[in-house]
Amino acid sequence: MYYLKRYLAFQVDVILSGFLFAPLLILLTFTYPEFFFIMKSQIFITLTYAIIIISYFIIMDLIAGRSIGKILFKLKIVCLNNKELPKYRILLRDLTRIVDLLFLVPMFLMLFNENKQSLPDKIMKTMVIGDLEVSSSK
Repeated sequence: MYYLKRYLAFQVDVILSGFLFAPLLILLTFTYPEFFFIMKSQIFITLTYAIIIISYFIIMDLIAGRSIGKILFKLKIVCLNNKELPKYRILLRDLTRIVDLLFLVPMFLMLFNENKQSLPDKIMKTMVIGDLEVSSSK
């Protein structure tokens, strides 16, 4: 159930960030007509979307402590050592997500390790857990 909740939370966040992405592309296309020709590049679109998704995660994680998807599915990012998670580690964790977004393979790392950590979680020594796990560990 954990993996399904985490996957669905991520999909909610990707969809929400897509709502930010579409108006930006429309605005740029109307403001700069030559932008339409740049948009035809799949690499450009992928990188732009990855930047928007990461920006969404950074903003949500720094303001609310977690993304809207994590809030809806009652998930939370915590330190492995049970200490309070500093904002700079959340920021660095979100920045390392570009590897997950562009290559997808590191995302599957969480299926094969004890703490169910993705690559950004491993790097920053964090993990995503359910709210019930948080309240029962205190």
